[in-house]
Amino acid sequence: LQSYLSKFRSWHGLTACYKLYLHTTDGLLSSLCSEVLVHLSHLRMEQFFSGKSVFITGATSFIGRVLLEKILRTLDVSKVYLLIRPRRRSYMADDVISPSQILQTRLREEILDSPVFNGLREQSRLETLSEKIVPIGGDVLMENLGLSQEDFQQVVENTSLVFHFAGSRSLRLPVMIAVKAVAQGSLNAMDLAYKMKRLEGFLVLSTVYVNFNKPGTVIEALPVLGPKRMATSCYSSRVNEQIADKILDDVLRSHSADIAEKLMRNAGYENPFPFAWALAELAMSERRASFPLLIVRPSWIAPTLREPSPGLLDPVGVSSYFLAVASGVTDLVPGKPGTTLDLIPADLVVNTCLVFAKNFSGSNGMRICHCSTAQLNPLRTEDAFDVICRNLNLPSVLLVSGFDLESKSFFLKNRLVTLSGMLAFTPKQRRYKTEREISRVQDQRALLTAFKPFFTREWVFWSLQGTQLISMMNDSDVRSFNMDPRKIDWQWYLENFVRSLREKLRIDKNEHFDSAQLPTLVAAI
Repeated sequence: LQSYLSKFRSWHGLTACYKLYLHTTDGLLSSLCSEVLVHLSHLRMEQFFSGKSVFITGATSFIGRVLLEKILRTLDVSKVYLLIRPRRRSYMADDVISPSQILQTRLREEILDSPVFNGLREQSRLETLSEKIVPIGGDVLMENLGLSQEDFQQVVENTSLVFHFAGSRSLRLPVMIAVKAVAQGSLNAMDLAYKMKRLEGFLVLSTVYVNFNKPGTVIEALPVLGPKRMATSCYSSRVNEQIADKILDDVLRSHSADIAEKLMRNAGYENPFPFAWALAELAMSERRASFPLLIVRPSWIAPTLREPSPGLLDPVGVSSYFLAVASGVTDLVPGKPGTTLDLIPADLVVNTCLVFAKNFSGSNGMRICHCSTAQLNPLRTEDAFDVICRNLNLPSVLLVSGFDLESKSFFLKNRLVTLSGMLAFTPKQRRYKTEREISRVQDQRALLTAFKPFFTREWVFWSLQGTQLISMMNDSDVRSFNMDPRKIDWQWYLENFVRSLREKLRIDKNEHFDSAQLPTLVAAI
């Protein structure tokens, strides 16, 4: 240990000390190594990531693009391997196009050409930095992620850190598809990571709603399956993991959507999205052994706060609901006054992942970090929507407590829509207008159904790990890798949100969005 302590100026010496600290149980050694940990925590992010190769899944998603942009812009990594499905697109009419050309096309059109990289493009840095990117063809649902022998060898030999951002975040997938995409995909990524010779950390982007069945205060611990009355019981973690493994096998082997739905309901979940991630976390925990498993749980991923520019959004998840409200399509929000809307800017999520990886890579245990605002900087649901509506000259939304989609008010609205179609001049006009308006109401119903389970419950996700990470950061990293939700000025943030909504909907100050685009928003949930 003393020989390691003499090498504080050497990063390799610090790494060895840190690993010794994580494994030692001796009191004296633990005390001495804790001093090393203090020095390690004050290393700059650039020092830790310098020369490393990282592997990213889910890079074509919005949060994946934000992560890639941050790494390229601020960290001197050696290589960035991006797992991209080499699927053919409708614009690729040439049958002789090679898989590598498909990968390059998807990399350029779906990732590098996105607004996330506008800053690097304007600074003429994108072309140079993109040389570090190595697109890898594969699929998380396949063994070894479907990598070719050459790609497999390259990834296994060189990768130091894995950021697993793949896995559907849709609220409307069937249970079997959601579980397969999330849980099975995560386990496949973990199996590949086991084979990486230089692996220091495997970070998974999950969701705080894995504890959907436990409203109230939620700590950074593994989810417990079962309804609320059982979710607070004292299951051992081992028993809980075995229960999850059994449910996972039952869902994946089931050929009946009804059986899969019943299994989800029995576990205490109303939506496949949090259920699939709960199974994934528990299954990974059971299989991890001495694996360096890091889990970051964001709440609703919202537009960026400042990086790479304020207000960048993707019409997925909770942003799709704000788009529907901004368009004037719906003025109903399930919930009640005073409830918290737990939004977390995408750039804070990315910064949390990078800081978490830097501080705890190399450990052989599992660590969980919540990334949310409900505890440290709460935003009320009505305040958020009021700012949106006021800046877009829209009437205030109606918060409906315990909103029932089968209520008389909903069907009354449906019948009024049908009546408006019947008052059209010709039979053809009546049929067209009636069908269009009924379709619009059905889409609105789908929107409300998807978010009702989340907007009508209340959680406070404690971020003890995140608070500890902030206290360990040096001043330079605090400025460059902001992950503190207490620094969010909600008024300023929501005004930038409104600007992004206008750009996305392409509406002027006094214009409204065409409701014909609602099916596109619903499909994005």
